[in-house]
Amino acid sequence: MASLHVIATIIAKDGQQEALREALLPAVHAFRTEDGCEGYSVFEDRDRPGRIMTHEIWRDAAALDAHMNSPTMQSLKPRLPELLAAPFEVIVLDALLTL
Repeated sequence: MASLHVIATIIAKDGQQEALREALLPAVHAFRTEDGCEGYSVFEDRDRPGRIMTHEIWRDAAALDAHMNSPTMQSLKPRLPELLAAPFEVIVLDALLTL
């Protein structure tokens, strides 16, 4: 089975851009060590600071499900309402052609 690619868009509330970065980036280091994580990159929109996108690669759906329920994710979730302008958008993709 092919890996799953996930694109998540996360938008900080006005004035919470730095706080979101401070909460998210250490969590990403932990996410990268999770079983089934094949890649986890974080990007920020040059024209819209605080609009963060992640590109995640997971071995399979079970690994993605485990990630969403991981201790790190569970500890991050309670902080999100104070930091986010809207719920984050997640798109799960099947790869058709990759490098």
